Amino acid sequence: MEVLTGSRPARPRMLLLLCGGVLVAMLALAAAQVQQARAIGPRILIPGVPLSVQPPRGWRPDVDDPRVFRPTVGHRIRGGEGFFRQVVYSYERRPAFVSPRELMREIDLRTRAESALRPARLAGFEGFEAVRVRAGPYGHIQTLHRLAVSPRGDVVSIEYQPLADLDGGDLALMEKLAAAIRIDDATLSRGASQLLDECGVELEVPNDWRLCGPDLAGVPGFYVLGVQDNRPDFALLVMRTWLASGRTPLGLLGQFAESDWRVERDRAQFLQSRRPDGASVVLALHPDDPRGALYPLVRLVSLSADKALLIAVSGASPDVGRGNEAAEWLAQHVRFARRFPELEAAQAAGTRLAQEIATTGLEHWWGRAPSDRFVAGPVFRGHAVHRERRGFIEDAPEPQYVGHALTDVSRAQREITEETWEISGDGLEYTYTFAQLASRRDGRIRDRTELSQRRARGPGVVTFTRRGGDGRRPEVAQIGDAFVAPPVEALAEAIAAHADSGDWLIEAANSLSPGTHTRLLRARGADADGRRCVLVLSDYWPAGALISRDSRGSLLRYEQPPVLLSEIDEHQARQMSSLIERLD
Repeated sequence: MEVLTGSRPARPRMLLLLCGGVLVAMLALAAAQVQQARAIGPRILIPGVPLSVQPPRGWRPDVDDPRVFRPTVGHRIRGGEGFFRQVVYSYERRPAFVSPRELMREIDLRTRAESALRPARLAGFEGFEAVRVRAGPYGHIQTLHRLAVSPRGDVVSIEYQPLADLDGGDLALMEKLAAAIRIDDATLSRGASQLLDECGVELEVPNDWRLCGPDLAGVPGFYVLGVQDNRPDFALLVMRTWLASGRTPLGLLGQFAESDWRVERDRAQFLQSRRPDGASVVLALHPDDPRGALYPLVRLVSLSADKALLIAVSGASPDVGRGNEAAEWLAQHVRFARRFPELEAAQAAGTRLAQEIATTGLEHWWGRAPSDRFVAGPVFRGHAVHRERRGFIEDAPEPQYVGHALTDVSRAQREITEETWEISGDGLEYTYTFAQLASRRDGRIRDRTELSQRRARGPGVVTFTRRGGDGRRPEVAQIGDAFVAPPVEALAEAIAAHADSGDWLIEAANSLSPGTHTRLLRARGADADGRRCVLVLSDYWPAGALISRDSRGSLLRYEQPPVLLSEIDEHQARQMSSLIERLD
């Protein structure tokens, strides 16, 4: 100041303090601006997916894609193309667990990018984070991508793209954004002790296991994600089941092999052992290359008919061998705290239900007016349309109904199922054919599986006949008093759905293999839209489906994540699928 002005300040110390104060204020302002740039905003829900997030403060969702958030200022335009600082949230529900490392590799191949992975957590589960570099129209683009998968198949990811190369501030912001992500599902927030109690088992859970609940309330079971060195190691499905109507562990696992693996039970490999407390442990092994199977290793632990547990190892586990070891440890150490279900009461209720349908007659519920209903909705990487028709045969000497149903699932290849049937007015005498077809997108058939069944009025047996000239004779299965014919299963579900409470154990015929299995129907009351619901559990696959039907048995809604079908009108159905015209 003396050099510039030729004068000397009267109070040099005060001037020094003022300068220092200005400097501190400027530094504080800069720090506040940095914190403001890294601050996250209020929690919001992303439309269409069960994901709640806290994007950076002041950022807004893109008009065309609500998963993408960008700042209200700070966009750059390069050559007419948008080049944005942005955050992209993503959620996808898969049918089962898939390795997050493999998903990251798929993304690298699809985007022609290079990345280096490191362990990271997201939405409560272990996953991976990658700094991904890919070529852009005006140079390279660098993004920070984090992805995790729950053991039941919830895939969650967040990708952050800065305007320039990533720096420390970007990494700090990513940590805040990732920590704020939540899957909006109450079953995922339940603790291990609560899940074990609801499953009716006791177990000392290892520290490197992460437990999460099933998709549907009322299903006694849980999923396990094994972790090693902060990385996902394996995934297990653990569900309570039961052995009713003479069902054996080998019979139940054989049914699983036929329905899930699509192999005949005679080809599956079974290893049997027994625990010191007398519980039976049976392991079923896939006979072929198991990479296409969701669960290639399945165990059944059973101490009695109402104390049984299904343990399945995910085929997508990064280390299936470690998953098999964990499943064996669980099978040896789990203890049953209570019975499931109350078999005697549920079996008695199922028998009364079957008798009520037979004595009252189908006309009481169905009437004589024809029915033609449609449902549709998303499935994994595709969509499905379902049509079911039912009619009364006027010129039959006795009351008789005929029906036809078709389900068209469109994705990489087309999957079609057809059902045709005739049934007497009391629901006791029927013929039923179930056909499953796989075709190309153009509709040309690649594979067909068909099984017909017939029940006469006299003996309590069902005769099954396979399609094709394989030379095998028809097979006969004995049935009990709680047996419900396939065309009437929907009506049994409707009766259970419209009850206030209760459990019904019915016997049902298999669709793809000769024989029968048991199903547990659990009344769930009305949903948020007033539809009456029933939870349906099969003994060989107790993960369950939540089904809504009207009083006549017509399907209104079907939920078995990731499948969700809802009622639509005929015009919508015909726009979505041309194949349903085959029922006209």
